[in-house]
Amino acid sequence: MKKLEISLLGPVAVHYDGQEIKDFASRKALALLVYLAGQDRPVPRDFLTNLLWPQHEESRGLANLSVALSSLRKHFGEFISADRHTIGLIDQEGLHIDAQRFARKSQEILAQKGELKRRAAEELAAVLALYRGDFLEGFKLRDALEFETWALTEQERLRGLALEAGGLLSDYYQERGQYAEGLALSQRLLSMDPLDEAMHRQLMRLWALAGQMPQALAQYESCRQQLAAELGVVPDEETTALYEAIRQEQFPAPTAAPAAAVHNIPAALTPLIGREQELAQIERWIRQPAARLLTILGPGGIGKTRLAQAALRQHIGRFLDGVWYVSLVAVTEGAAIPFQIADTLNLTLPGGLAPAAALAQALADKELLLLLDNFEQLVDGTSSALVDELLAAAPELKLIITTRERLNARAEQLLLLDGLAAAGTATQLGPAGQLFWTRLQQNRPEIELDEATTGQIITLCEQLGGHPLALELAAAWGQALPLADIIAEVSRDQRFLASPGAGRADRHQSITAVFATSWQRLEPEAQRVYRQLSVFRGGFTLAAARAVTNSSALLLAELVNRALLRLDSDDRYRRHPLLLQYAADRLTESGTEQLMAEGRHLNYFVDLVTAQDERWPTAAAEQAIALMDRDWANIRTALLRAATAGWYDEVEMLWRSVESFFWHTGRYLEADQLFSTCLRAVEQRPASQEQERILVVVKGSLGEMWQKLGYYQNAYDLLVSILPGTAQHGLAQKQINVLQRLCEISEELGKREEAFDYVARALALVEALGDETRTIVIKNSQGNLYTRYGRYDEAEAIFLDCLDIARRTGSEFRTAVVCGNLGITTKRLRRFQEALRWYEEAEKLFHRLGHNEGHANALLNKAMVLDELSDYQAALEIKQQVIDVYRQVGYRSGEAAAYSSMGVSYMRLGQLDEAERIIRQGLALQHELDMRWLAVSTIRTLGDLAIHQGNLAQAI
Repeated sequence: MKKLEISLLGPVAVHYDGQEIKDFASRKALALLVYLAGQDRPVPRDFLTNLLWPQHEESRGLANLSVALSSLRKHFGEFISADRHTIGLIDQEGLHIDAQRFARKSQEILAQKGELKRRAAEELAAVLALYRGDFLEGFKLRDALEFETWALTEQERLRGLALEAGGLLSDYYQERGQYAEGLALSQRLLSMDPLDEAMHRQLMRLWALAGQMPQALAQYESCRQQLAAELGVVPDEETTALYEAIRQEQFPAPTAAPAAAVHNIPAALTPLIGREQELAQIERWIRQPAARLLTILGPGGIGKTRLAQAALRQHIGRFLDGVWYVSLVAVTEGAAIPFQIADTLNLTLPGGLAPAAALAQALADKELLLLLDNFEQLVDGTSSALVDELLAAAPELKLIITTRERLNARAEQLLLLDGLAAAGTATQLGPAGQLFWTRLQQNRPEIELDEATTGQIITLCEQLGGHPLALELAAAWGQALPLADIIAEVSRDQRFLASPGAGRADRHQSITAVFATSWQRLEPEAQRVYRQLSVFRGGFTLAAARAVTNSSALLLAELVNRALLRLDSDDRYRRHPLLLQYAADRLTESGTEQLMAEGRHLNYFVDLVTAQDERWPTAAAEQAIALMDRDWANIRTALLRAATAGWYDEVEMLWRSVESFFWHTGRYLEADQLFSTCLRAVEQRPASQEQERILVVVKGSLGEMWQKLGYYQNAYDLLVSILPGTAQHGLAQKQINVLQRLCEISEELGKREEAFDYVARALALVEALGDETRTIVIKNSQGNLYTRYGRYDEAEAIFLDCLDIARRTGSEFRTAVVCGNLGITTKRLRRFQEALRWYEEAEKLFHRLGHNEGHANALLNKAMVLDELSDYQAALEIKQQVIDVYRQVGYRSGEAAAYSSMGVSYMRLGQLDEAERIIRQGLALQHELDMRWLAVSTIRTLGDLAIHQGNLAQAI
């Protein structure tokens, strides 16, 4: 539903659907909206005409009104009601007018009889927050006297309401001992009426009650001076008497010292680290008048109790009957909860009633903030009913419950607690690291936090998922083990995370003990499913869970409610890494069940991945990328499991889409790591024909990635070695790929004749197969060769032919590649504007596909055209972006080329020293990568630079 928000308190502002509206037809159009917002019924047209255009004849005034009305309808017509006689705003759910809400709600509260209760006080505070300033502050219509009179009348009415409501709330704060809140509010009220002597007295009282006597006396002096300057009078007798009582230390009376705040919250022994956001969230919840029950849900040891206690400490003294912490860790049945609460609060339960009803009666008139800690072992229908009964009976009761299992009570709001953020930088620890370092220094104060130590701590925090208890247990070993050994032990065995000394409750002596408690409360079927879910990595969907574990949505919901899983906003289930490890350990203990679960996991993702095979050459490649990216951790795990186990059919079935995924996303470093790991796994298997075949597949892909990473000689040697194997094992597509890559690498290594030979062989094979998609790829390589050696017209003809095929087959990726190559060719032919158009089309397509390298290539080429068009500064800025992308994806050969090009831009801008530095940096990388052809071009550029520097000898 659309929202129209009209702010009339303070400067006028209008927001429609979250966007501020400023382009009204005229100031009178805005005035029309403002007046309608201040009325509770439609207004006659002739009245509005006289109100806003009193100086005009009726016909002209009505015409002006129509123009103004059209302006309002243009922006938010669904909120405007207009007929031949009247105009108004339609009162509907999406309409929000701050002045109306402020007036209505403040009048409701002021009309209530008796003492102001906490909930009403919270509502009043929220309403007063709407009063950002006087009504229509700064908005004037000097040629509309009746409008100005109406605005002034409303301003006085609403200001009076604010002062009356604010005074009531200030008295409430004084009575509750909330002096800081009372002072802030009273100072704000006094700024609205500096001559309000009663408010000066209120501030004097609050300063004195807060123990700030000098400020109380200074407040009197301020009052005296303002009254004298503005009215020529002195303070009245009541104000002077209060001043004398404060000056003579008779106010507040010695016997009137406020009683100590009622609470039993233990003092914090160590600071709470990294939970600022959650504390603020709880603070907002407590201040919401309608909020009654907050459940802090999370796995064991995640810090629920410490967070809740820290939140309660901020509200000590703010609840009339106290802030209380009730530990339920020793309570084993729901029927005992009322007695535990009563004992903690020192209540005597009335006789003749059931315990729950008796407690509800005892709390009925209490104003309490109550924390029920460790509720998980008591979660059942009876305990949830008790919570509902207490909240219904005690309107001024707020409950916070910490638990590993959700209550599902009616008033429940959830705060899901997970590990602390582990991420950091080379010099700055994240929240998890700060916690670990603080605890480690308690045992080893002599350790210094250098860059190496910071890196080790971040690694540990990532392994532990920022789990607070696990971090503290690991830090406790600092007195006995070096940090590197702690990390190694944590990686080896979760059972290492146990306290080496005393001082912790039994349930928190080890991570295993913490999780075992939750595990034991699961039914056998839930334990089976949770064990088998540990085969997933990086989360999973409901469909995947059903396929692999034969679980139901109901059972997964139970695991979510027990904080063993979480359902994230992307509809994927995830869990804390330590919980994952605990479940994986239980699965390992189960024997053949693990093999069966891993097999089903592999089969599921083989089916998922192979279904993408046909998408890669088409516009649907973008969907395949998105799907595989979401489940990449699972796909990677499935591939490595298959390679390690020697399931070669499954490896090959996964391989095509995995390889295509890397090509389309430009994630070459990651591909190198994964393919190298797969290669080592397959090489360790017994020799066989099947093994030889899959080795050719893996080595071929690895060689192709090495080419992209700039390891040309290594890539050349590896691909030459497997070329016979591609034919021997009938791997026609792989043979074509290898020939194409050898063509490109040979070109980089200066082997011109070999390059033309390889591309001719590849083209003959692909034409024999009749594969149009592969024809584009090979002809592209052929076109690149022609471009490299100056045969631009032939190259352009080849690329245009490729473009026709790419567009006809619907391959956005191939279209983008060919557009980029056409840009290169037309640039060489000095058709610069045409080249720009090709590059911009390639840039747009690569960006949409998420192909970082292709996008960066198109940008770099576009920048080089800008150089030709003398827009050197724009070109330089683009090239810096390109280098950053190349570094990110590990495309070192692209980075080497970009440095040389960037140097040209500096040279043409006249920054010759910087140009030389950048060009030599590129040349060094080109030599390292053995990019001979490009290195020759770069040396030629250095010669041009030397001429510009006047160094003819060096140029020669």
